[in-house]
Amino acid sequence: QAGNSPEAGPAKTEDFHLLDQEGRSHFLHRQTKSKAVVLIATANGCPVVKEAASRIKALRDPFANQGVTFWMDDSNPQDDRTSTAKEAKLLGIDLPILSDTIQLVASEVGFARTCEAVCINTADWTVLYRGAIDDQLGDATKSKPSKNYLESALTSFLAGKKASPDRTLAKGTAISFAGGVDSSKKTVSY
Repeated sequence: QAGNSPEAGPAKTEDFHLLDQEGRSHFLHRQTKSKAVVLIATANGCPVVKEAASRIKALRDPFANQGVTFWMDDSNPQDDRTSTAKEAKLLGIDLPILSDTIQLVASEVGFARTCEAVCINTADWTVLYRGAIDDQLGDATKSKPSKNYLESALTSFLAGKKASPDRTLAKGTAISFAGGVDSSKKTVSY
């Protein structure tokens, strides 16, 4: 479902550095050869991520050739790199899954649910789209998607147009923040 949420995260994304499940470093602001970075929230064992894995790869493959980088962000404190690598192999996910166990990046970008995507324009680090991958993930009443929000947003962006809608609501599993901190109210100072 499309919609704007006042607590949906910042319009501009601060730099961060995280390791992925293979121990490789990823700095957001060093992605200057990419036109955009797509960051998708994940957690080990999430049934919506399991359902989304093939869709994410199907999006990543054609857009990678057009200058879009795809990463996943695992902000579940219980997930370590070993278990994340095992889960990625099991689900056939072959893109970097960033280990965000202290939840700084998830809090900074305003993630609330798994399978929520944040698309970042690397020209100015602004968020060009935030929300669901499509309108079917996490909705048991739909047998297939009728709106591919993330694909449409990236297609519009690469054509020099504004994404419409530029915000939707993801229906993945709620992300629990340590100490019950609401990601929309947490201030990051790094």
